[in-house]
This record gives sequence, C-alpha cells and structure tokens, in this order.
Amino acid sequence: MTKATINSPVRVNKHPVIKQGSAPEKEDPEHTLGYKGVQSLALMHVRTIPSAINEWIDNARDADAEKVEVLITETKKYKYVDQIIIRDNGHGMDYDELFGAFEIGHDRNYKPNSIGKFGLGGTMSSLSLFNNKIILTKTLGGSIVGRYYDMGLVKSLGKWKTFPLAWAQIQDDYPEHVEFLDNLSHGTVIIHYNPTANKLYSNAINATKSQVGETFSSDLKSGYFGVTVNDTPVKPRCALGSDSEGAIIKPAQDLIIGGRKVGKVTCMSLRDAKLGPRTKGNVLIQHAGFYFVRVDRLITKAVWPGDSSGMFPKNGNFARGTLHPDNRYVRIKVEFNSSEDSLFGVRATKDSVLLDQSLADVISSLTSDFVSQDAAQVGGRTKKKNAEGFHDSAMATLDKVKASVHAAPKKKLRTRNATKEPALSVVKREVSSKAKAIPADWLRGGVELSDLGFESALSVYRPEDAVLKFNKQHPSLPRITDLTESAQRVLTEIFISLHSARLETAARLDDYCETTMTQFLQTLDQKFRAIIRD
Repeated sequence: MTKATINSPVRVNKHPVIKQGSAPEKEDPEHTLGYKGVQSLALMHVRTIPSAINEWIDNARDADAEKVEVLITETKKYKYVDQIIIRDNGHGMDYDELFGAFEIGHDRNYKPNSIGKFGLGGTMSSLSLFNNKIILTKTLGGSIVGRYYDMGLVKSLGKWKTFPLAWAQIQDDYPEHVEFLDNLSHGTVIIHYNPTANKLYSNAINATKSQVGETFSSDLKSGYFGVTVNDTPVKPRCALGSDSEGAIIKPAQDLIIGGRKVGKVTCMSLRDAKLGPRTKGNVLIQHAGFYFVRVDRLITKAVWPGDSSGMFPKNGNFARGTLHPDNRYVRIKVEFNSSEDSLFGVRATKDSVLLDQSLADVISSLTSDFVSQDAAQVGGRTKKKNAEGFHDSAMATLDKVKASVHAAPKKKLRTRNATKEPALSVVKREVSSKAKAIPADWLRGGVELSDLGFESALSVYRPEDAVLKFNKQHPSLPRITDLTESAQRVLTEIFISLHSARLETAARLDDYCETTMTQFLQTLDQKFRAIIRD
C-alpha cells in the first residue's frame, strides 16, 4: 500500500452532484427505509470515534485486508475532528456490492467465522458521527466505483437514498485516493466528513490508538495484519495485562455446554505483576473483571456481574456490578466464535453480551475458585500491609506526645450577669508539690501490635514495659487500618492521650476518679465493637 497522505487536503464537495451525462446507465433499486427510520437507528447506535473506527476495521478484516490506514484530520479553528478516512487493501466491492454496503441491514452471505453479523455496524457508525460519507472501491480486475450519502439530501427527500459517483467526478475530485487505489490490485477508501457533533481531535487520536491496539491485539501481534493512525503504526496492547511481567496466568479451560465446546476461559491475576506507578487503586478496579473476545476481537472488557454473590446474576446480564477491592487484580478472558453469538447474546453493536443462564453457570464453576483464592491472597497481604502501616503511623506520633505533660481543658466560670460567651482554654497543668505526676518517659517502650485475644480491649498499657499495645485480634482494628494515614495518626494520638489521662488521674486524684476513667475506656471499647457489628 502507498504511504498515507494525511497532510494532503481531501477535496470534498458539500454534497457531490453527478455530472450531466456521466451517470451510470444502470438504475439503482430503492432503499427500503424512510428518513425518520434511518435517524432513529442512528440515535440507537451512538458511537464514540474509537468504537466506530473499530467497526470500520472489522469490515476491512472481513474483506481480508492486510493493512488499514486511519486518517483523522482536524479543523483549523478549535482543533475539532474534521474528517475520518479509512483505507484498506481488502478485496473491494463491485457496483452491486457497493449499493448493498449502503443498504441498512443488508442481507448478504457471511463467511463462517466473519466478524460482521447484522449488516448494520459500519453504516450506523458512520451515521452516528457524520452527515456525509463517500466510498471509493475497486475489485481485482475491476474499475473504481463510488457512492455516497448526504443526510441533508436524505432529509429533504424524506427517505434513505444514496447516490452513485461517476468516474469523471471521482477522477476530478479525489485524485489522491484514485492514485492510492491505482497502486493496489483491489481496495477501498471511505471518507467521512461534516461531523454530527464536535469532537476534540487530540482526544480522538489518542483514544483511537489505545483502543485499536487493545481491540485487535491478537491480529496485530500476528504480523499478518497492521493498522496505522495518521501514519503511526498501532502497537498491540493486551487489555487484560497478560503481557505484564509476573502476571499469573492459568491454562485455558474449555467451555462445554451440552457436550459441545462453545469457547474457552482463561483466568489470570496481576497481583505479582510489575505494574506502572499509575496502575493501582481505582485504576486496577476499573480494569478488573471479565473480557469477552469474539473471533480474536475484544468486544467488551472489565465487566463484572452485579448480583449479591459477587459472581453471576440470575438473568446472565454482565453489566458493571460491584467489585470488591480484593478482586482488583483478577482478569478473566472468555473467547468464542461468531457461530455462538446467540448463546453469548452478542448485540448488534458488538460491544456487550447477555449470557444464556446455562453458560453463565458453567463460567461461574470454572472461575469462582480462582477468584476467591486470589481475593484471599490479596486480602491477606492488604491486612498485613495495613497493620504495618498503622504501626509505623503510631510510632511516628510518639515523639510528639510521649514526653509531653497531659493538658486538660479548663473552663472559665461565668458570672451571673456576664454578656460575653465564655471560651474554653487549654493550659498546662502545674504539678502540685503534694501530687505525683506521671514520668515523662511513661511510653518509652513505644507502641506495639500484639495478639491480646478477641475479648481484650483495643489498646492496653503495660506499665512494667512502658508499652502501649494495640490488639491485632480486636474486631475493629481492620477498620482502623483502612483509614488514611493522617486519620490513623489522629486516632493514635487520641488513644495515647486517653491512657496518659488515666495514668495522671491515678497519680493526682483519688481512686474513685481513676475507676471512672477506666470505666470510660471500657465504654469506648464497647462502642468500637458496636460500630463493627453495625
């Protein structure tokens, strides 16, 4: 194929008009839909630019194309998308096939494992994004033929109608594309212009490269198929992350329904993979789940069943469900051929599935153990890491509080006729000569995490070791370790202050006050347990 000429302006008339005396002698049959029918279908098949380009690439693959060039141009003002041109070296179309390509829901013979299904994807994708479309194409040994639609003309006519382009007009208005096709034995050029809405050019370019690389990863890796976007080759990119170093990949399992193989399932986890600094937290969760691959083409990704069990809903609908954070590393690939579309519930847009219940049950049985075991591994690591983080956070607060003298709020008395609202002030308590204050190094042993038993308090002070111990077996500790680092630090300071207050109360006041302070700490522990139960 010749090098794409993205910098060459594409000559496009507002709406091409057949030149007098040059129209084809063959009379076209009428298309079957009215304007409102076409408009309704276009609204039902709203596409993003990358998903539409994927559809057009699908058509090129069905035409046995080995190379596809995607050319996206921008407007001079505001940098919006102006035109999208798709060029390929597939087998092309003759005059009748070209007319059928514009027929919505065209009934043609599909190859046994073809990607196309309903005869809707390419045309509906074009209509959802552009008011005008031109196709120039040629078959082996044939001449270049052309046809276009113009939604302005369709609206004025009140019915869906497309128009042929005469050779003289093709030659005059699209010389660069004629040259492109002349250098091939067969191929097709599709020109879209006059967008239905403004789309940012930079976003379209970046998203297209990324999504095309993911969607057609298998074909791009094969070396027998290539896609360029504005002259830049698209690199294959595994959406699941199976190409990440350290990824755990389980051998593929056959999907058997009624004794018949209908596909295969591959489970994998990225918990040990070397991931980039941006691949963490919510990003991992957003990309976790099931990936459905039809004829080596990714059709939907990162879907997770949304029933109460966390696996499969009764209606088999793989909508985006609630994913537990411990499942954030799980990726499950389900592969099948187009002959199983009805079983997998593939929709006309080829971007979602609605599983047959028997199939959902089989997938559940093949994947549930892997999902639960991976979650257990991740959950155990998370708890350990959080506990270590809590310990580090607690120790970091120690220098601020362990040598300080406990300060209690002292309320100013209000006189009977005072008009000014009293304020609370915090003052350092002077040590009485008759009272014994707690030593400044009362917490010299630091803070520890220890197994103190399920029934023991959340925090226990050991005076013999001058250590404040947090109970790892207390039911509320996992909740605390889930808090942010700053929140953990504040909570640690509060507990240190409470134990300091209890010790100082025992040193300065009578036994009754010390007992009251101890009861307060016990009540606080009960409140923590009650929160966990709720």
